[in-house]
Formats: sequence, structure tokens, C-alpha cells
Amino acid sequence: MLAVGAELNRVRVDASDICVVVSQYGEGTLVSRTPDGSGVFEIPCANVDTFVHWLLRFVDRAEVLEPAPLRAHVVNWLESRGRYMSRRGPRPVNERLRRLLVMLPWSMERGSVSTEEMADFLSR
Repeated sequence: MLAVGAELNRVRVDASDICVVVSQYGEGTLVSRTPDGSGVFEIPCANVDTFVHWLLRFVDRAEVLEPAPLRAHVVNWLESRGRYMSRRGPRPVNERLRRLLVMLPWSMERGSVSTEEMADFLSR
């Protein structure tokens, strides 16, 4: 795990999400606005894993600008997931449809199924 302590990390966030970040971290964290309307924030990071999960909620609408080690960590994390997904690839359509059709009666029998149970069922 990358040690960043309580450093402030610069993150560029698209204009559509500026209000979300301001509501979470306060207006004082907004350092600047860019010509395209996005904002640059200084976000505290006491835990890298928590920070990365927070960042990923924005999908492609946020980018770590600095520090360089944190940016490299996020890039490496994303690239490793991309290699895994491209290696695995999607299942054939007929198999996905069969699983979906089997899942419907299975979930109706139970009445209520958690996301975890559904994921476990579908991974078989």
C-alpha cells in the first residue's frame, strides 16, 4: 500500500461533479477552475484504498494530478484491472441469457435476494 498519510492530493473533477466534491469536502478544497469548467481540488488522503474507491465513483470524470506516486498508483491499479478484464472477456451471449433465465425463478423462490447472493449465484 502506498503511504500518503494526510497529504493533500490535487484532483481535477469535471464540472458536473464539482458540487458533489464541495458538499463532501467544503468550498475551501476547491483550488481553481479550468476553462472547461472543471475544478481542481486539494483532497486529504489518510488511506489510499479509501481514496481510490472514492475517486473511482467518478469513473472518468476525475483525475489525480499530484502527487506523482499516488497518480502512478491509480494508473497501475486501473491498468491491472484492464488486463484482467481483457484477458477474461465477456461470456457468450447465449450463456449470459441462460444464466439470466435460470436466475429469475431462483430469485422468485427466495422472495428477497441480496446483491452478494446474486453475485455468488451468477459467478457459478
